[in-house]
Amino acid sequence: MTMKSEFENGMNDEIIKTCVNDVKTIWDKYNQPIPAQNTTTSVSGMHPYSEPLEPDQQDVIDKFNAYVDQLYSLVDIFHIGSGIWYTHVGNTDEWDNFTTEAEETIKSFIDEQLWDAVCR
Repeated sequence: MTMKSEFENGMNDEIIKTCVNDVKTIWDKYNQPIPAQNTTTSVSGMHPYSEPLEPDQQDVIDKFNAYVDQLYSLVDIFHIGSGIWYTHVGNTDEWDNFTTEAEETIKSFIDEQLWDAVCR
């Protein structure tokens, strides 16, 4: 999926569209950089997933975690399973600047708004 289609897809979802729009504004600010698609590396410190406390919470947890995946895909960070997250290396300075700023926006949205939005 291209970056433009990632943004379009996210902006069509009521739950995450404000965050996606904020990230797109940052992307535009850095002249719409594209991530490298060569060598990958693990991302340290990534633990944004929720785990169910009760069996009947699984559907909500799955929905929350799917949104986490979708949001982090906007900055080329993807979950490969077992708590392991990856990204590509060898990016341009513009991409690195974009991701630094956009990750803060995404993390803040997840920490402060996503759970309540998913549970409505």
